This record gives sequence, C-alpha cells and structure tokens, in this order.
Amino acid sequence: MRQMQAVTEAEEGKKMGRVTAQIVLQNYDDWRAFQLGQLAPEQIRTVEVEGLVDTGATLLVIPKAIADQLGVPEVRRTTVRYADQRVAEKSIVGPIRVTVCNRTALFEAVVEEQLTEPLIGQIVLESLDLVVSPRELTLMPNPRSPELPMIDLL
Repeated sequence: MRQMQAVTEAEEGKKMGRVTAQIVLQNYDDWRAFQLGQLAPEQIRTVEVEGLVDTGATLLVIPKAIADQLGVPEVRRTTVRYADQRVAEKSIVGPIRVTVCNRTALFEAVVEEQLTEPLIGQIVLESLDLVVSPRELTLMPNPRSPELPMIDLL
C-alpha cells in the first residue's frame, strides 16, 4: 500500500517525512462487556501504538500480531491491491474501537501479516474528520470542526 510521504526542506536538503499518530485499538466486544458491568476495565484487550497515516490506504490495516493481541474475530475476507499492483486475499477483523486524536469510532481492519505498524487509512480519517498537516507532519482534528467530527452527508 502506498505510504503518504510529506516533503519538507531541511538544511541538508530534501528529506522524506512520515506522518504518524498515536492510536488506541480496543476489542469492541470487551469494551461493550465493560460498559455492561461484565468486565473490569483492565480486562479490555487494548493496544496503544504509533500508526502510520496512509492516505493511499482505504481501510485501517493492522499487523497480525495486533489482531491476535486484540482477539478480534474475522468478519469476512476481501481482495486487496497493493501499490505495485499485486493482488492478495486478506482477512478483515472487527469490530475494533479506535481512538485517534481524542476521537473514537468503530472500524473493521484488514490484517496484514508482514506489517509492523498499523496503517491509518482514508475511512478512519474521514469518519473521525482528521486532517494531515504536511508542513508539521502531524495528524489533527479538522480545524473547521474542532469539538466533534463533522461528516458530509450530501
């Protein structure tokens, strides 16, 4: 999958930058059981990690190791196409409760065996109304909707 690369000027010349963000992934079934008083908060399977913002990815993509840690079930399978045009069949797991930039929603995720860090794709960015600042190499809530995500319906 194509990784977003922001270009910045540095004294030593051009450097390629990466936009990353802290992401909290939780097993939604565990979180729901906690909400119902059936599970202690420390029993919610949770992974907190730096994720790579990937504007070329459609969905959230997580390493198999994280999917295993979360214990999320496969909900379906799909075909994926990589930037080099390879095609492969992959597992989609979920639901996963995802928090990025203090905004939370539920998502499914593609499981990628060779991946070492989560990829935060367009569905997550759009749903949580997050924008990339290529100059600062950061991910942040849309300045036009700083309190809550705004979703365009029309």
